[in-house]
Amino acid sequence: MDKFRVDIANCYGIKKLEHEFDFSQGDTKIIYAPNGTMKSSFANTLDDFSKGVMSKDKIYTDSIPLRKINSELGEEVNIDSIFVIKCKR
Repeated sequence: MDKFRVDIANCYGIKKLEHEFDFSQGDTKIIYAPNGTMKSSFANTLDDFSKGVMSKDKIYTDSIPLRKINSELGEEVNIDSIFVIKCKR
């Protein structure tokens, strides 16, 4: 799998995120950004996916979550291919 696409909405404060990750040049991606720019929300959503748990929005609990993580062929990514490292201070 060289690419995978995420379509996420209403998950841990992520209103809407659509992005295609390209792994053709390597098998690791690092997301670095200032505080408050959805890194933890994205990590929580991927962690839920890898554990088979449905993601949610903790504040807007009536919102319907959407979480699609698909390969370039449109198939759902194998949960064993997702690994999330959460750092705590």
